[in-house]
Amino acid sequence: MKKTSVYLDEEHQRRLREIAEREGRSQSEVLREAIAHYSAFLNAAPDRTFVSAGSYEGDGEPMTQEEIDELMKGFGSDAYSGRWADLDAGRQEGSEAADRPGGAS
Repeated sequence: MKKTSVYLDEEHQRRLREIAEREGRSQSEVLREAIAHYSAFLNAAPDRTFVSAGSYEGDGEPMTQEEIDELMKGFGSDAYSGRWADLDAGRQEGSEAADRPGGAS
């Protein structure tokens, strides 16, 4: 091992001393472990297992529009009410106004 110096403000020095005393270890051991944990945290790859979830199901052929429609049947039907319907109606009115002479631009 190599010896090094670390400059700490009083608060960090106090916390390091308390941890070392509480755990019965040297301050150097506590610092080495903290560095190891921090390094592992920085180098950890994010969990991306969800990206390939379900990718091996089926025969590999693209879905037909009928199959897609069947899967999507009812999707969002509850959410598409009230406020969303009002927004869509306003959007349709705006596009109709743009089609009329002197309408919105």
